[in-house]
Amino acid sequence: MASRICNNCVHENPEESLFCNKCGSKLTSGNSKPIELHNEGSTPVSVKISDDINANEKDKFPVKALIIIIIIVLIAGLSGLYNHYMDEKEIKATKITLRNQEKLYSYIREANWEEAKLFIENTDANNVTNIDDIDYLSLYINARYNYGQINDDEKHNKEIFDKIDGVWYELMDYEGEFKEDIKNFNIEYIKIRWKYDELEEKFGSGSNNTSSPTLEEDTDINEEYSKETWDKTAGSTTGYDWLKMYNAQKKDIVEGVILDWKSNNFDVSVSSTYFISALNAFYGDVSTNSTNLAEAMSMIGLSGNVLSKK
Repeated sequence: MASRICNNCVHENPEESLFCNKCGSKLTSGNSKPIELHNEGSTPVSVKISDDINANEKDKFPVKALIIIIIIVLIAGLSGLYNHYMDEKEIKATKITLRNQEKLYSYIREANWEEAKLFIENTDANNVTNIDDIDYLSLYINARYNYGQINDDEKHNKEIFDKIDGVWYELMDYEGEFKEDIKNFNIEYIKIRWKYDELEEKFGSGSNNTSSPTLEEDTDINEEYSKETWDKTAGSTTGYDWLKMYNAQKKDIVEGVILDWKSNNFDVSVSSTYFISALNAFYGDVSTNSTNLAEAMSMIGLSGNVLSKK
């Protein structure tokens, strides 16, 4: 026999029923599909299932698609908002960095080393580290600040020189706005550093000799040299040798290299004093002591723009 299945409770109703005999729901019109009902001890019975059940299944697919579309739109929207937020944040950080950079540059142009040093120390690290060449500028500012503390106290000056030694060499790679200022400072520092070393060797550290010249006096102490000439070539002399040499030996070998350069059509715009002080600062570390003197002088001369081919 044929039956009508209730879409609500799946109760079997007579084919002619308009309402479900069990739940009272209205039975929808339409074709019914026969199914077989197996009752114990009876023959199979054909029953029709309304096409509306299949229709309900089909209706579920547009809903799923709509949900997926909504999720995609939400993700795209949130991603756009996040990118916009990050762009705004980056723009704001860039503006702060540029503002801080200009402030720091103004201190350097004014030679206000104390304010420049305090500015770097007290400004939020994130707004300083992004300044162009901040590593070089920090070295330069600290060196200039310490350089300004030099006075007539030899012990005090030794501590100052210990802080500055080597910094000038690191600054030679700088190619920014203050390149010329840094170059001039390096030359100025090397001259006074060399003079200090010569005075210390001649009169001794902590000497009470009131007739000894000050750092500012230009004395010809080279005539006082009495040590023997260095017997190794510049190519075989290393930093380990340099640290054991007397100033007279240093002067002798450095002037020999300069003379050799000039004989090979090179221009040298500084005296041996420049290179001696530079080498004093360059050597003294395991990473540089193995470099031979000729190579070290070439690097110093070329990077300091004091050595050039005619």
